[in-house]
Amino acid sequence: MKLSQSTKTCLDATLAATVLIALLGITTYLLYAKSVSALEEQIKAGLISTVSASATTLNGDIHRHFNAETLPDDPEYHAMAMQMERIRQAATDVRYIYTCILKPQGIYFIVNPSPQNDGDGDGLPDPPPALMTLYDDAPQELMDALKNQEIGVSAVPYRDQWGTFISAYAPFYDAKGEFVGVLAMDLELSGFYKRLSNIQRVFGKAKIIILFLGLIAGLVVWWIRRSHVNNVRELKAAETQAAYRVSQFRHSRDALLEVVRYFSHQLSEQLSHGKKDRSLSDCPQKILRQAESYHQAVYDYALSQGDISTVIESFYLSDWFGKLNSVLQQAGSGQHEWLGEMPHPVQGDCQALLEAFSELYYWLSQILNQPVSGQTSIAEEGLDRWHLVTEISVHGDVGQTRCRHLLQLSAEDGAVNRLVTFSSTDLHLLKVIHILQQLACELTLNDYGVLHIAWQVGKEKGE
Repeated sequence: MKLSQSTKTCLDATLAATVLIALLGITTYLLYAKSVSALEEQIKAGLISTVSASATTLNGDIHRHFNAETLPDDPEYHAMAMQMERIRQAATDVRYIYTCILKPQGIYFIVNPSPQNDGDGDGLPDPPPALMTLYDDAPQELMDALKNQEIGVSAVPYRDQWGTFISAYAPFYDAKGEFVGVLAMDLELSGFYKRLSNIQRVFGKAKIIILFLGLIAGLVVWWIRRSHVNNVRELKAAETQAAYRVSQFRHSRDALLEVVRYFSHQLSEQLSHGKKDRSLSDCPQKILRQAESYHQAVYDYALSQGDISTVIESFYLSDWFGKLNSVLQQAGSGQHEWLGEMPHPVQGDCQALLEAFSELYYWLSQILNQPVSGQTSIAEEGLDRWHLVTEISVHGDVGQTRCRHLLQLSAEDGAVNRLVTFSSTDLHLLKVIHILQQLACELTLNDYGVLHIAWQVGKEKGE
């Protein structure tokens, strides 16, 4: 089923909006993921820095003496617990702080002063894990930190009986530099996501902006496509109207040409009869010949206003200019020199160009009353054609003035209304100029009396 233009326009707009939204969405998501990853690394780096600095403040010698028999109100234990609690409160979003040691049986809590959640629902925080309580669901990063006595951080959030956290661990030592245990800090996941909330808000706004931009892009594409469709319709209508007018003009022109042919034929017969008519025996034959020449010039000029049928064929420019020079020398109208080199054949209306250039030289020589010389060279090479320029010397102020006047008249629409003011030679030259213009030649006469003819020939397909 063939879709209508309006449906195609809507589909194009929808496709453009979808593609733009997809591209912007993917780009924004990648930026969001990169930003979240960078912020995660920044948070983890900050947590590692805090726990590492805090671990250096702990007294490992005192901590080494804590065991299952140490009471919570022991002065040294209480002092270390209060110290760690102050560290926790000074840190950002740290939920728990505690120390752990590694025994053959597993990981044990030692100092854990952080307030606990209300797990039993009595309205009061639950007591923290007692001294030497086994941490049976400890994360692997804590085990590695204790075994390897190194700083560690959670690669991904983990969950235990107290919640879901991202934790960092740092070893601490006694006065002799011997390993004592690990200080741990837990960043609750809600606090972690709280830091990401700004990025998430920006991403949420970005989604709205992307949808808005997609809508705008779709509307712009729809408007452009609709304008294009309307312009195409208008152009088609104008083309149809222009074709109709051209057909009318051609019909009128053909009718006028038929009238010209009819009266030309009638005039020819009258002139022929006039030569034999005794009543015209006193009329000089020179006048009759001039009248016949003039009416032939008018007739030829009228015919040049019709369409020229062209025959495109391949030929070599050197051979073509050789033929042109031969024709000019036989007619005594001048000579032409080919200055270029073209080993490849070219394409064009060989015969029409040859006849037009031959007549141009002939009628120029008639106006100037002397042979005409010219030369042709290659102006430039195009993608599919060769641009040539022909230069013909027009000597004498009178000849230059007449040629310049005829070139100006050939560009005016009202020249046909002044045919009675032209000589037969002028009419023949006007005819040749018009034919050359129809063959895509541009004729200009500069101030130095040089007639420039810019024309072109096509390249062979294999060239």
